[in-house]
Amino acid sequence: MRATLLLLIFTAISSCKEKSTSASLDPILAQASGHNLRVSDMKGMFPEGSTMQDSQQIINTYVDQWTRESVLLGEAEDYVSNRIDIKKLVEKYRESLIVHNYEKQLVKERLDTVVTLTQMETVYDAMKDRFQLSSPIVKAIYAIMPDNASDIASFKKSWIKEDGQAMLNYCEQYGNSYHFYDSIWIAESEILQKIPEDLFSTTQLKSKKALDKVKDGSHYFVKVYERMDENEEAPLGYIEDKIEKIILHNRKISMLDDIKQKLYEREQKEGNIKVYPLN
Repeated sequence: MRATLLLLIFTAISSCKEKSTSASLDPILAQASGHNLRVSDMKGMFPEGSTMQDSQQIINTYVDQWTRESVLLGEAEDYVSNRIDIKKLVEKYRESLIVHNYEKQLVKERLDTVVTLTQMETVYDAMKDRFQLSSPIVKAIYAIMPDNASDIASFKKSWIKEDGQAMLNYCEQYGNSYHFYDSIWIAESEILQKIPEDLFSTTQLKSKKALDKVKDGSHYFVKVYERMDENEEAPLGYIEDKIEKIILHNRKISMLDDIKQKLYEREQKEGNIKVYPLN
């Protein structure tokens, strides 16, 4: 019986390739709530090399899943048929998908994505009171390395001199974690989560001194140049990405509105828009 069923399935699937419409070659596997599951519906579900046992398991699992979903679908159809105009909803969704993809393509082809610093500064000056820091940020450098790293004394000298290139060269070989871009704002938490709690006090971190300390086999180096507290206005350098997104979003909306208006005016001029008054 099992072998016969599988033979029927593979025969039906093969016949589908020949576009056969004979119901005898595509028998029903299951029925539920007025829906039919035919053998051909399982086309492509059997991996190459499947054993008879594997194929039977795939059939059983799929039939069980299909019947459960069909029962739910049938109940849902009965419930909403008199409450919701499904065809209207589907058509509305289809229209929105078409428009969405058309607009997406227009943006891809026509949107000017170049944002200058002057443009960002203009938007920032007009909106900076809306961008308050949710947590402290700093301009700082830091390095973390094993306390027994080779020639760590040479790094300490570079650290005191603030020789960025020498520090970078050393850390690329021995550092576990490091950051030497002292002109870039970063979240203070980015540093704090990398060092043991209470290793340096808040007063020490605010002192702008070059700090270093050993704990649990690691050597920690930290120097904070500038710090801004929670609720202060975020500097432009820290939110450039947000400002750029705002500019591009507004530019996209403006471009699409302009295209829609010109399209409407064109169709109106060519007499393709007609509005009939109700008498």
